[in-house]
Amino acid sequence: MSPLDDCGPVAANITEQLLRAGIAPRHAKRLAREFSEHFDDLTAAHCGNRAVARERLGTDDIFVAQALARPELKSWGARWPALVYGLGPSLMYPAIVLASILLILGVGAMWKASPWFAPLDQPTELAVFRGMFGFLTHGVPIVVALGFVTLAYRSRRITRWSTLGVAMVCLVGSFMDFGVRPSVPPDVGLSVWLGWSEESVFNPSRTLAWLLISFGVVGPLLAWVNRQLTHCPLK
Repeated sequence: MSPLDDCGPVAANITEQLLRAGIAPRHAKRLAREFSEHFDDLTAAHCGNRAVARERLGTDDIFVAQALARPELKSWGARWPALVYGLGPSLMYPAIVLASILLILGVGAMWKASPWFAPLDQPTELAVFRGMFGFLTHGVPIVVALGFVTLAYRSRRITRWSTLGVAMVCLVGSFMDFGVRPSVPPDVGLSVWLGWSEESVFNPSRTLAWLLISFGVVGPLLAWVNRQLTHCPLK
């Protein structure tokens, strides 16, 4: 059941029609609630006769058409699907990585300046940074892809753009690489890099392995969402 179908059985189909027509989920939920409340008022005014109340309320198509006549109610994904779902995941990935690195640097500086600071031995420090940068390199693309699949499902915007965007961010992530090594001289800290390297770009087996891992995680959710939307037609 959709998280937006909490407005009663009368409004459930209206909610689905609004979402598939491109209305933003928050507006679709509000409009469906108003629709349900108006239906309840008409039912009470006609002594509980739901058929008469439904006739007075008008058809679903009229209600949806009235909502579509207000372009401000449409979601960003419906207005610019290529930008939001096609390029969005690949743009979100480096933005999250950059923000995470800045956060790591900021927290590290605060920790070193605190009176509770205790330096880690080099093997532990290497393990911590390799874990963090390994997640930024290969974990974040999967998280971004899962997030955009969820967003597309909530907005009923599973289209070629959303599928392409998810595939692109998984592909970009499969080419990424990182390195964490002791600096020279070793007492000055660690040497860290993240990006594309000759080994990561020109190593088909490595790239294919990360692609299979990414699609193995994201693919089942994307297939389930497509099946849900395909086999749950409007009533």
